[in-house]
Amino acid sequence: MNHSFSMSYSAMGNNGIALGVYTNKIGYKFSDKLDFQMETSFVNLPYSTLGDSFNKSINGIYIESARLNYQPSEDFNMSIEFSNSPFNYYNRYRSYGRGFYRDRFFRN
Repeated sequence: MNHSFSMSYSAMGNNGIALGVYTNKIGYKFSDKLDFQMETSFVNLPYSTLGDSFNKSINGIYIESARLNYQPSEDFNMSIEFSNSPFNYYNRYRSYGRGFYRDRFFRN
């Protein structure tokens, strides 16, 4: 399990927002071939000049990534992933076969 917390402030012309994010990453190894990883974030806007509707659209709990990885052999890897984060984007250079815990905690 890994925890992180960040705070930021952004100013855009006459507007500004303060953002706080707590993130929890957890991983579980069922076997040498099967593991689960999840990254969940709690997002809070304590200050914003952009209005209540903007604040309500950002505040909340998000599953950044929930992934089940199955690798029966060195040449085959399958992952099933879910995300409900409004901040996600597609990154074609992402390494799908290597989760954020694979190297550190799931070594054979």
